[in-house]
Order: sequence, then C-alpha cells, then structure tokens
Amino acid sequence: MSEEFSRVLLSKDELKSGEQIIFYSERLQYSSWNTKVNAIEKLMGLGLMSLNESRALLGLEPVEGGDKRLQSLNFVDSSKANLYQVGKDDDSKTDEL
Repeated sequence: MSEEFSRVLLSKDELKSGEQIIFYSERLQYSSWNTKVNAIEKLMGLGLMSLNESRALLGLEPVEGGDKRLQSLNFVDSSKANLYQVGKDDDSKTDEL
C-alpha cells in the first residue's frame, strides 16, 4: 500500500531521490505524545528499545550510532542488592555500630 501511494502521489524525481510514503502499523503510533514518551522512557531504561527505535516511534529520522541499546544502571540483581548497598553480602560478619 505504501508503494502505491508513493507511486501515485510523488513525482519521478522524488521517487528517484528515495522519497517515499510510509504507513506505520504499530499501535503506539496512534497513541498520544505523552503515552509515547512514557513508553520510550520505560522501554529504553530497561534496554528494550534503541534510540533509533524511539525516534521512529516519534516519526523522527534515525541517527548515526542510534541502534545501540542503552539501559539504566539503577537496577540490580535482587540476590546482590545487599552487597551492592553496603559492600558486603549477608554471610560476612560485620561489627554493628
């Protein structure tokens, strides 16, 4: 369907230069801006969405290096939480102050 719309609505020069009409089928595309931004914040923080995937959701062009997935360091393995917080695990003996 996108190809047909592009063929009919765009000039030959536009088609040769790579212009195209794209239809998005993802359900989030029909969501409000706030819903999209909230989803992006959560999904990127968990490493489930790349910067370019986020940009595509907002109708923006990809950027160089944007396919890398990033995630928040604010999460820790629950079995290592105590070690992370106090620098010692449950089995180590410490003097209480």
